[in-house]
Amino acid sequence: MDLNKGEEGVDWISNLPDSLIHHILSFLNIKHVAQTSVLSKRWSYIWITVPILDFQDWVCIRPTSSETNKFMDFVDGTLHRRHSGANIQRVAFSNEYWNEKLFSNCPVLEDFSMEHCTWFGIPSFCISTPALKHFKIDNWEDEWLPRGEDDGLRGCTLKVDAPNLETFYYNGSIAKEYVLTTFPLLLRAVVQFRFKPYVATREQRIDHGAAISQFLRALVNVKRLSVSGDTLQALSFAEDLLEKLPTFHNTKDLIVYEEVTADKALVALLKATPNLESLIFYGPLPSDDEEEDYVAGSDADAAEGEDNHDSEDDVAGSDSDASEGEDNHGSENDDWTLDVVTADPECLFLHLKSVYFLEFSGIPMEIRWLKLILKNAKALQAMSISTCDKFLFNTRREVELMVEILSLPRASTSCVFKLPSWLVSKLDQALLADDKDND
Repeated sequence: MDLNKGEEGVDWISNLPDSLIHHILSFLNIKHVAQTSVLSKRWSYIWITVPILDFQDWVCIRPTSSETNKFMDFVDGTLHRRHSGANIQRVAFSNEYWNEKLFSNCPVLEDFSMEHCTWFGIPSFCISTPALKHFKIDNWEDEWLPRGEDDGLRGCTLKVDAPNLETFYYNGSIAKEYVLTTFPLLLRAVVQFRFKPYVATREQRIDHGAAISQFLRALVNVKRLSVSGDTLQALSFAEDLLEKLPTFHNTKDLIVYEEVTADKALVALLKATPNLESLIFYGPLPSDDEEEDYVAGSDADAAEGEDNHDSEDDVAGSDSDASEGEDNHGSENDDWTLDVVTADPECLFLHLKSVYFLEFSGIPMEIRWLKLILKNAKALQAMSISTCDKFLFNTRREVELMVEILSLPRASTSCVFKLPSWLVSKLDQALLADDKDND
């Protein structure tokens, strides 16, 4: 009897759309899914396009060498047979031993990305691949923690042994522990920790900060470091923060995205990057291409800024305006500096050459850091400001604020402002209209 056919001999299951059949097969492990390939030519296509691969029935407590080889052959065969247009949504492992064995048996794996992963029942996730160059963990929606648990220290332990890693992208909740080898060849790292401070106790926040500082110690050789405001906020709870952070001697570029609400952690990070040359404040997380453009184009921006220097200074005012600006802002800057910076703030920006404020909106955080940098960065060559949609110079206060910014005192005699041409034009128009009103 053909179980796929109804009373009139119609194959109802085979007539279903691929997406519905894929959903039905998602409740089976991949071994049973593969067995459906013998049903017909259509089913041989169905099984090589299923988006979910579940290898759980292959798990043994202590697999023999023969069982391990059999499992690896099946995984290799399954992936090899997959249709080129099919995407994998989630690969399930129910035992931490299998994931460690899987990746240790991938000696030539260079590029590995994990997105929307869950770690329920997995106390430890280990990746040990000597050839790995690019590693990405992106858990924007999912959590490291089992549902209902708020303490990050009960989550999964992440272990990464990849001595040839060049890029590391991490976007996820705070794990229980990080066992990461130092990556001597690391060129770029993006670090964004997602956490819920409103459900954590003070002790848990301290532990979160310690876990993040432990994570950062493995990135000590990175040349370009991107961190989120959430990461800095969690890091600020670490005890003895300056002592726990490593010194990033090779880091030339630092990118801070999202609003910074933890000045203490950013100051500590700046002190830990003594050779920093480029600092970027960015609202959302920039794309790879945008980061490359802004970092690589710093010298060009400085040169272009010099061409616009005279005209922009005309807009901003004369040297006397700068002196007046210093009087207006000195006490405010000094008070804030005393709170978050040591007696020698110049040490934060010793080699800083270029600063970018992308999607500038004039919020207090941006103003604080802009003033502090201009006042203390003696090697600064270019200060670039690009506004966001919310800051379009539609009010008199916005115009006045930009005039104040352009007239702020600068520790570097060679520092120039770099503004988009449309912004300079709009500022000129606003000031011209203001002059007419005064007449």
